[in-house]
Amino acid sequence: MTEKEFIAEWIEKLKAGYLKKFPDEFIGETDCQDFQLPMKNIHMGEELFGSYELIDSDGNSVLVTNSQAKAKYILYSCREKRPVIKIPSDEQKLNEIVKNYEKHLDSLIRELEKQYTTTFPKQKNFFAISNNIFNSLNLKRY
Repeated sequence: MTEKEFIAEWIEKLKAGYLKKFPDEFIGETDCQDFQLPMKNIHMGEELFGSYELIDSDGNSVLVTNSQAKAKYILYSCREKRPVIKIPSDEQKLNEIVKNYEKHLDSLIRELEKQYTTTFPKQKNFFAISNNIFNSLNLKRY
């Protein structure tokens, strides 16, 4: 197996359902509010005095919040480019959902690394390989 085949295999594995959908598979029956998203890429702007800014690809501010969990929640939700997302009203539940999703991503990364080192014991390209897989799926871990 080549590294290129390894990447393709993992991308297909994640697309086929190995990667849980965020937030749908984490939110459950939580009380939520709708949040409008611009149909542009969103990323974390500057953190200033405990406030987190999300900006679109044109540099326009989408949201400024004191909640890092809320900023991460929105960023993780943007992966599927929906115009409206549901955000939990309860801050504690929001934190729990984000932590659970990050645990899920971390477990995927550990499994990916384990399989990579087993398949390619003498190679040292894991970070490039994992970045390639995550980028091709528009997947980020903040």
